[in-house]
Amino acid sequence: MIDLKKRLELTVMPTERCNFRCVYCYEDFVIGKMKPPVREGIKNLIAKRVERYGLDYLSLSWFGGEPLLAKDVVFEICESAEKLCRSGAIGARGGEMTTNGYLLDLATLTALVELQQKRYQITLDGDEPEHNRTRRSASGEKTFDKIWSNLVTAHQSSLDFSIILRLHIMPGNADSLFRLADRIIGELNGDSRI
Repeated sequence: MIDLKKRLELTVMPTERCNFRCVYCYEDFVIGKMKPPVREGIKNLIAKRVERYGLDYLSLSWFGGEPLLAKDVVFEICESAEKLCRSGAIGARGGEMTTNGYLLDLATLTALVELQQKRYQITLDGDEPEHNRTRRSASGEKTFDKIWSNLVTAHQSSLDFSIILRLHIMPGNADSLFRLADRIIGELNGDSRI
């Protein structure tokens, strides 16, 4: 039987801010980056659970806004947890991140994977023209090419990760999704990680 006291799964929002302005987004982007006292509180919560019960498993799930706009917060908390894991105080660690993928370049992905953040969810709204119509950057720029480049670079790496691609189905974008599916199959070559 699993002892739930020895499992801790936290969902953390390091920032509400986002570098995109998706046409369907409900966020108002008022809340900025997580303040230092809150970061310390999360690290202390993990440490206290370890001290009180020991932890067989710790999972950190990140979302926002765009969590990678607060990379320093993500890395600070992950590094603290990983230090406890390396000391033997935590049996195993995992984590996931819901991200728009724009800032998930190879260097960032590599550093996160080393910190046991191996699962990602990225949304695309169709092929390049359709995606760029609904998921523009905060400054109005197109975003598809940068995200796609990050996906291809991740595909070419030997890193241990998993990216779930979520595809928004909206009225009128079915043909675009079929074109995107063909591109995924053609350029990512059936990579089981993506």
